[in-house]
This record gives sequence, structure tokens and C-alpha cells, in this order.
Amino acid sequence: PASAELEAAPPAMAAKSPARSPISKSPACSPSRSPTCSRLPAVALVGVARTMDGAVLARLADKAASPNELRDADTAVSQLLSRAGRLPAFPGWKDRLPVGDDLEGAPISVYALADAQALCVAFAAVRGARFPERLAYGLLQEVFDKACAAESEERLSEAKAGELTAPMKGRLKELMKSY
Repeated sequence: PASAELEAAPPAMAAKSPARSPISKSPACSPSRSPTCSRLPAVALVGVARTMDGAVLARLADKAASPNELRDADTAVSQLLSRAGRLPAFPGWKDRLPVGDDLEGAPISVYALADAQALCVAFAAVRGARFPERLAYGLLQEVFDKACAAESEERLSEAKAGELTAPMKGRLKELMKSY
């Protein structure tokens, strides 16, 4: 009889437990159980900008990203694009800028990588200290290989800011999910 009471206790306790965080996707991952448990996608933001003028041609943000997180990431992207323009960026140029913490306290870094012609710079805001730098740059290379490859050099050179977001959205979304 005592064991039956113990088995019945957890569901009753679960019903009284605090509500899960809207970010958590699993009942096993809630801030009350583990403050270091992260269910946010690793990639908060990904996009492509033209090196010459810094125009962001395509940009896709994770839906779970907070407005503050996106503001900080966009500020870092602007700083990285400014650096790329001042140097000027060369083929294969890469840089990283730490920007702060996400909703769960994990650090966020923005990475940038120039393509083989230094025509465009791919960028990504990545959550978490355990996300290896090599994976971040691998993601950016895939942005060029999969998302930008479908666009002509002429279109990348002449597109207005934001003009390529819609055509690249599906490919960028797929890449975000794969990391």
C-alpha cells in the first residue's frame, strides 16, 4: 500500500508544479529543474550581406529569439560588416564578436565569413558556449554553398537590402534547423 501511494504522488505533484517556461519544449527541461538545460535552437539568426556596402540581402531569425537578443545580434552584425568594409574583407575573411546572453543565460556570439570572391559575408548568431567555432564557420560555408549558390553574382551585387530574404528563406531555415 505504501508503494502505491508513492507511485501516485508524482503525477499529483506534477500537476502542482510551476508552469513550464514557454521556451522549453520538454517537461524534463524546465528552469525549475535545471537552469542550464537549453532547448533553444543553437542558431538565433542567419543571413547574408554584401561586403561592398554592408547591405543585408537576406536575414532569418529564430522565432524563439527575444527582441533584445535580436537587437544585440543585429548590432554585432553591423559592427562585423563595418569591419569587413574597412579592412576590406578578403576571400575567406572571418571574424567573431561575443554579444551577451540569451534568455537562458547562455552566451551568444555572432560569426561572419566572406565568400571566395569576398562579394558577400554570411553571418550567424549562435547560442551557447559549447557550440564549436568550427561548426559556426561550417554553417556559414553552407550558407554560401546552399543558399547563395542559387543566386547569380550579378543578383547578389545589385539586390537591394532585404530583397533576397524571401527567395533564400527556405534554404536558410533548413540550415538553421540542421545545426
